[in-house]
Amino acid sequence: MTYCQESGLTPLSRATLVRILSKCAASVRTSVRGLDYVSAAVAEAFDNLCDVFETLGDVGEGMGWAKKQENNLRASKRYLKSDFKVHVSQSSTVADHCRSFALSDPKEPSFQATCDHYHSDVCERCVTLASTLNDIEEGLVAESQNMTSNTKEELVFRVKNAKTAILVWKSHLLRSVNQDGARVQLLEAIDESSVLIV
Repeated sequence: MTYCQESGLTPLSRATLVRILSKCAASVRTSVRGLDYVSAAVAEAFDNLCDVFETLGDVGEGMGWAKKQENNLRASKRYLKSDFKVHVSQSSTVADHCRSFALSDPKEPSFQATCDHYHSDVCERCVTLASTLNDIEEGLVAESQNMTSNTKEELVFRVKNAKTAILVWKSHLLRSVNQDGARVQLLEAIDESSVLIV
């Protein structure tokens, strides 16, 4: 700070410094061979959201609320890691599980598929994830007066990045199921007179 004052420089805000340190943090390296960068980012995202829930619990939402949200978040993570891929299919009345619908681009007609069914059902576990992500944003708004502006800015940044990473992971899982389906379909189409070169 003294150097900044002597040089006439404006120092970076605390939130900016925390962001820099979180991206350049010292860490113990372990072997992560084969670990997908999406999986690494999403693990950090879930940890960050748990930290934010604890902070919100401390500043006013209450530790009971924070524990409930953390449990919902952990349950959602387990669901995405295990059962989500099993629930995804080419055609489903649950929008999150319907590959044709979920992989369609809402803005680009060339990348849209039409479904021959309605998406009238909901998956409670997918709804739990969405509501938990929504609850953390609402908690930040509700408790903003109980935090310093730097703390609020830091938490909003962490939540935004974590939410993006989790939704990117969910999309990644959906695309991987779709690619596996295409691979299986191709292998089933091969007969004894065909050759597959890999």
